Amino acid sequence: MASYEENTFWGDLKQNWTYSATWDAKTGTVEEQKVDQTGHDMFCPGTSYDESGKVIITGGSTPSALSVYDPEHDSYYTPIDNSTKRPTVLKVPRGYQGQTFLPTGKTFMIGGAWSGSVNGVKDSDRDGEIYDPASGASKKLMNVNASYIKMDPSVSCCCKEPGPPCKMDGWRQHHAWLFAWKKNSIFHAGPSKRMNWFFTEPTADGVVPADGLVKLGGSREDHGDAVCGITSMYDAENGVILVAGGAPNYHYWHTVVILITCNRATVIACRQPTKHSK
Repeated sequence: MASYEENTFWGDLKQNWTYSATWDAKTGTVEEQKVDQTGHDMFCPGTSYDESGKVIITGGSTPSALSVYDPEHDSYYTPIDNSTKRPTVLKVPRGYQGQTFLPTGKTFMIGGAWSGSVNGVKDSDRDGEIYDPASGASKKLMNVNASYIKMDPSVSCCCKEPGPPCKMDGWRQHHAWLFAWKKNSIFHAGPSKRMNWFFTEPTADGVVPADGLVKLGGSREDHGDAVCGITSMYDAENGVILVAGGAPNYHYWHTVVILITCNRATVIACRQPTKHSK
């Protein structure tokens, strides 16, 4: 997905469509299309795949929208919320959020204060939220607060630099690295150095309430905050995540590569990362 034009993004002109391109690996061809059937400008959204290969697209320049791309039929659509009989909308408007698909079939998202606002406040916390395709509804998780994923303000704007002044605003909760794992857990690996475990499915014993649960997952003290870094869980069985690049804010860049290994004995812990300099 791009934006409302092939070579233009985010500005004063708000549109309700997106230019999209699909690459066919078999033929090597790229096909462009204008997606206007969902009323969604998808610039800088949250994206994740479900178990059938559909792409769940949330927020972005249209911060409360939710669209689904079905690659089998090459079509986009908006789900219907069964409780309202209207198109599904996010409970929390957001852009630049983190998002991941869960084994339950649901989709979890958190953060992303780049677009939209909450109660008229643009840089407000964008708390955790879960979309359930079975009901078509999205639910805010009151206990999974965006404050858990924020980067450290003491280092976010620590150094004078050329160019625009550094601002400690909503981007501190952008681009969360989320990995669905065992026992209905979600590991938040960054970009904040403080990592967390999120639980979204209530348990019969009440340990995990209906509004979710957060437990600390360790800290990448040697690496630090790393917004705009890249991550991949390349060993899912052992929970090994590769992290490269990133910085304490959008203006500085790390050159280290680290590994985060989630503790195999319990999903409520994470070992300290091993750091490899390059």
